Amino acid sequence: MADHMNLKNIRLYNLFGPAECTLTSVYHEVTREDIERGEIPIDRPFPNMQAFIFDEYRQHVIPGQVGELYLGGVQRFPGYFGRNDLTDQMLSRLLPANAGGDSPFRERATTKY
Repeated sequence: MADHMNLKNIRLYNLFGPAECTLTSVYHEVTREDIERGEIPIDRPFPNMQAFIFDEYRQHVIPGQVGELYLGGVQRFPGYFGRNDLTDQMLSRLLPANAGGDSPFRERATTKY
């Protein structure tokens, strides 16, 4: 695929995010190396958004570890209408103090830091 793409004159981005965070929360500018490697990451959150990866104990993972993705910030939705049970399940209120923001959305996506 990399042989067929001329990335000199275009900028290609990988965008990711759930509807609960206004669709796009994190992004990565794709490089030729990404394409050749066959892995295109979701690199960083947009301004005023936060992305966290926590382990099963809700602690920050270290580089190289796999965990669950949580998204927070101004774009995060306030909750599911009439579904407090689902809101409580998907908005994590029991995170470390250094998680930033309040109650990030539990994406339920396994990812690697």
